[in-house]
Amino acid sequence: MITRWFRIAWWGILTLTLLWTIACITLLALQGTGSLPKNGFSRLGISITGLVNAITDWLILGLPLYVVAQMKLQTKQRLALVSIFMVGSM
Repeated sequence: MITRWFRIAWWGILTLTLLWTIACITLLALQGTGSLPKNGFSRLGISITGLVNAITDWLILGLPLYVVAQMKLQTKQRLALVSIFMVGSM
């Protein structure tokens, strides 16, 4: 891990992702047992889940971009590395 801010960002994103995963699994289990009401809450939950998943995906994909930008490479090589990381965004 390169610098202090990178370590903090990495651990923060990891913690956020793990907590979100635990929350989703818990709510899914509660819904499976019939403990949660079956109304508009489900539609709202699906939208929020999709939004949070997209945000965490972009955070994970964007983390190495700063490090790549700081490397002393030719522009073509730098663009190739960024492109490799951004393939995951598709």
